[in-house]
Amino acid sequence: MSLLELIAAADERGLAASAVACLDRCLPQPPDGADPDPLRPLWAACADPALWPGRLVDGRE
Repeated sequence: MSLLELIAAADERGLAASAVACLDRCLPQPPDGADPDPLRPLWAACADPALWPGRLVDGRE
């Protein structure tokens, strides 16, 4: 399967998780005292179908 076929077959949660993984690798290390994992809410929303897409779109819990 080609990369384009894999992307075309991916669901929105899979694509979102891929995007968050890219962001996670690109972010600089947080300074001392800062939140060590600022993307945790995004990871949680990708992992739990009950949080998708509401938490990412309008902040609902």
